[in-house]
Amino acid sequence: MNAPKDLIILVADLDQENAILGLLRRHQSLGTPPLTFDIRKHDGRDSGCRTQGPDFLRSFHRQYRHAILLFDHEGAGRDKLPPEQLEVALDKELSRNGWNDRARCIVIAPELEAWVWSGSSAVDQLLGWTPLNDLRGWLRGEGLLEANTVKPCRPKEALKAAMKQVGRTPKAPLFRKLAEKVSFQNCTDRAFVRLLTTLRTWFPASTPEEPS
Repeated sequence: MNAPKDLIILVADLDQENAILGLLRRHQSLGTPPLTFDIRKHDGRDSGCRTQGPDFLRSFHRQYRHAILLFDHEGAGRDKLPPEQLEVALDKELSRNGWNDRARCIVIAPELEAWVWSGSSAVDQLLGWTPLNDLRGWLRGEGLLEANTVKPCRPKEALKAAMKQVGRTPKAPLFRKLAEKVSFQNCTDRAFVRLLTTLRTWFPASTPEEPS
């Protein structure tokens, strides 16, 4: 039999698939060794991942060392339940479905676009804005970004509006490019930090041996 791959990730849509692909390609920035992984997309999108994700992943628990179930809080059908509680419940379901402590659920609040917004100038560039255009000043003027904040409270609406303003529309490859180029070392998004911590715990980077 072939050795199990490191990781399987079940996501809700093509945008999430591209984002995860871009992130996992940056293993040095993640602080992990290069990983063998597969990404699967659930036809039921966010609500399908929430209701059927653990069952979907059950058949893979011998083929992979670890699993991640990823979806947006908004659209999952349990908006009134905090994302942390959803994660706890689904972690337990994953455990019962053969993964034990080898799987984690990550719920992004409110949605994937929350990971887009950072203070990096690379974000502006990839969205089609130049420093002279002042993306964040425009967002504040449109009521999409509060003063002294980096992340819009409605990240998806802000992304669409910002790209429409420069004649563009968000497409799935954008999320891969953002994940590949934007620094996330100072990212404080709860779900992203949970993902990063999980990957570093499961797959610690090897440290060079000190000379004897």
